[in-house]
Amino acid sequence: MNKFIKTFFPRILGSVTKSSDVETELLDIELIEKKDTASTETLSTCLASNEYSFQHHGLFYDGLIQVQVIKRTGFNTDVISQFELLETQNCELLIAEWLDNQQFIAVDSTGRIFSSRFNAAEPSKQSLSAIASLGLYPTKDACISNGKLWIVGAPKGGRRSASSLYCVDITAKNLNVSHFELNDTAISNYEMPFKFVNDSMVCVQGTEFVFYQREKRRTHQLVSFNPMTEETQIYPLQGQPAPEEISVRNTFFMDKKRGVALLANTETLSVLESSDENLRFNFELQFIDFKQKKVLWSHKVRVLEAAQICAEYQAEDLIESLTAIAAGDTSSEHHDELQTFIECLTSATISADGNSVWLGWQDGVVQQLSLTGDSILPLHKLMKNNGDGKQRTVQVFTHEPVVIKGQIDDQLILAVGEDEDAVIWQVELFDKQAVKQVKSTGSVVSQPYRITEELHECSTNSVVPTVCQPLALNLVVQASLTEVPTSNGQVDISLQNVNDTAAKIASLTELNALMPKLESHYLKSGQTSLFFGFVAQHVNGCVAQSEYDLFATAAYDEKGAELLASIIRQFAKWSCAADLSGLKGAPIMADAVLGLADKRQHLATLAEYFIAIGGQEPIHQFHVNRTMMVIREQHADTPELADFMAKVPWPWNDANFSVPNVGDYD
Repeated sequence: MNKFIKTFFPRILGSVTKSSDVETELLDIELIEKKDTASTETLSTCLASNEYSFQHHGLFYDGLIQVQVIKRTGFNTDVISQFELLETQNCELLIAEWLDNQQFIAVDSTGRIFSSRFNAAEPSKQSLSAIASLGLYPTKDACISNGKLWIVGAPKGGRRSASSLYCVDITAKNLNVSHFELNDTAISNYEMPFKFVNDSMVCVQGTEFVFYQREKRRTHQLVSFNPMTEETQIYPLQGQPAPEEISVRNTFFMDKKRGVALLANTETLSVLESSDENLRFNFELQFIDFKQKKVLWSHKVRVLEAAQICAEYQAEDLIESLTAIAAGDTSSEHHDELQTFIECLTSATISADGNSVWLGWQDGVVQQLSLTGDSILPLHKLMKNNGDGKQRTVQVFTHEPVVIKGQIDDQLILAVGEDEDAVIWQVELFDKQAVKQVKSTGSVVSQPYRITEELHECSTNSVVPTVCQPLALNLVVQASLTEVPTSNGQVDISLQNVNDTAAKIASLTELNALMPKLESHYLKSGQTSLFFGFVAQHVNGCVAQSEYDLFATAAYDEKGAELLASIIRQFAKWSCAADLSGLKGAPIMADAVLGLADKRQHLATLAEYFIAIGGQEPIHQFHVNRTMMVIREQHADTPELADFMAKVPWPWNDANFSVPNVGDYD
């Protein structure tokens, strides 16, 4: 697992519904308003006029949440200010929103509430203490509505299933703007008489909330709850959810800001036989509107062959199971194959303009639907140009997820691959009005059409190659924010691409140039902690790689190793070096030193480092059990090792010295 915490995006293992008889309806105006789709970035919904939004990151393991106020222009993101949320180690950010043009509120996953002012004319890096703490674990959902913060969670130490809905009045009368204090009377809680799928709470109006709920025997429903009146109403949904006990990928696609969900319907699975005698399968996709409390439409959208669903060795079992399910067999012995089929749909999201739906499929295809569920042809096979002038798929492995991440200007942004290993691509949006729809007869129409059994050949074959380009995002962090660490000691350096060696070299070059400024700060401030986060911009947020991630890989590159050596030499000259430590009390820049430990030409630099830090009692295990062992083994019986051992102080020159080897997470 990569050593960083992603910006928060809950993945809900959800379900699927059925309604072949549901009447298609138009969405209300609130559904199609121009807002971004649900994403890892928490966007401002308080004031449409506010041009600044939020993103956040935190180092794995034990890093604090760092909330950044950003201004985004196309592919460029400028960090204006940064706020460190104290005591949020190993927590996630539930929500961050503007209260007005200058003040925001943020809540972590234990119910700690933070608030501060922001002034674009005065960029700053601040550390915030919580103004209140609800003491929750776990939390399941949160939203802000009509001046109130609503959080669903269970009290720490109590039964995790005993959740309550907490209401925090954050209007001016209760939130002290000058001192950022919250009146005790502003907090109330209401018992939740039911369970629901996490992160499916939608405030529809006033104090009425709607939740998505799964029941036994694979049924599901929407639940309306008004905490003030204690009124609960059930709205059954047609169809049957997919089995969730073995789900690997996300199958429940929720857009909380618009109050809608897209999901598959296992009861509508059907089998089609084509002219080449290959069996093809499909299911209906359903569109649930939480505000109208019902399924708006349920349509078949695409037909798939076995090769598009699973590996060749699994095809026989898959065809047998899906055929049995289509014939009415509901036994659990077919659940594995059913889930494999449902998970072919790896992404479903409303477009940025709110006028269509984008689907991502694991065979590397992107599909567009109208808001009434009609397919817009052609489908697009994601390709890239090779150096020889030919094209090949952007997928490294067969059946990798294709996830729609958002839209920037006229570019659709996609992630192809599994989680942290995904590669981000951009593709120019297709002119929805100009795209021509092809009927099975070969005639041309200008309107989207609905998949039918007669048109399944058309929907299968109308796939055109569409060339993608690698996405390049630019993150700019103002110098005033990098030259001063947070109160916890973290310094963030921008990293343009986590998978590119040249980008890592550029980040190290920036850090190397920054060292004199940091020396000046630490000599004056008396701070005793220093560690680095390397922040990479993503489409809807950012991630922070730790020193472990970047230093170790950069050391394999010759230029990267030279830069690490230069950084270490500069640090070794700091008169305060012996007083400083890294994250969680580890030796400062320990992974950089370990990365150079097997390189004989840098032993003299490492000797300067160990002379500078001295013993630093109590002795930390890292260098004793890792760095010194590598140095002794790799350079045994060499004059360079003898010279190194003659220079460094105790305990580094004592081959018999030992400390207990405790695990990193203990």
